[in-house]
Amino acid sequence: MSLFIFAYDLLFGEKKEKQERKIYKHFRKETIKKIEILEHQPRKFTLYQVITENGKKKVKLKPGYKVVNIVKKKSK
Repeated sequence: MSLFIFAYDLLFGEKKEKQERKIYKHFRKETIKKIEILEHQPRKFTLYQVITENGKKKVKLKPGYKVVNIVKKKSK
């Protein structure tokens, strides 16, 4: 059954509720105030902006249980 769910997520993209649960699990040590969707491309990625007590952070979620933190580039 879990193999079917994993394949469905890769082919059709994950549901929003499932992605939000991943974000809460990723930021479990911080208090989340708000989660905003910045960009959504089905089956590729979804870009979220997470507002915590410590500030704003951007997170990219890819299908297949992968969470990527977006870090600002250093300016010279």
